[in-house]
Amino acid sequence: MKRWLQNNETTMSEENEGDSTSSKKGSTHVNKRRKFSEEYITFGFTNINVNNEERPQCVICYEILSNESMKPAKLRRHLQTRHTDYLTKSKQFFESKATELEQSKKLIKKTAIGTNNERAVTASYQVSLLVAKSGKPHTIVEELILPAAKIMVSAMLGDKASNELSTVSLSNNTVKNRIVEMSENIKEQLISNIKT
Repeated sequence: MKRWLQNNETTMSEENEGDSTSSKKGSTHVNKRRKFSEEYITFGFTNINVNNEERPQCVICYEILSNESMKPAKLRRHLQTRHTDYLTKSKQFFESKATELEQSKKLIKKTAIGTNNERAVTASYQVSLLVAKSGKPHTIVEELILPAAKIMVSAMLGDKASNELSTVSLSNNTVKNRIVEMSENIKEQLISNIKT
């Protein structure tokens, strides 16, 4: 038994020496970014850019998968497991779905980029920032701040201006989401500044 333990120790030390040289080679692992192929439409996928990275987007459920999932087998598996009703559909069907998706994206952008809407979103972020800085609960916006702002604007500028405040989205969930988005943005900026 002693002989086996001694032999095992020497082989383990030899393996560790071999590992130290191989770990130097393996430490330069580069993530492979996959490119979108037009053939993926047969699986019901189109491409979308997320943070300067091409990703597949399902034209049926609109789910955006990771770049790593941009392999025919994984895209086919998504179609087979999530959308079994569409397995026999033709390429033209998926192309028309992709066209519908693009049209709906354009429509959303067109309606969301209006000047009043931009100002309403900006105001929503600014109020959310104030709530985050004060440490108050998110519900204070719906319960106190928005009604008070409407009363002040109505008294100073009239009812028409007061009604425009209704376009500012300040629900509890919206305020929470805005705070989370701002904190993630700050985190990303810090990480990029540290890396550079």
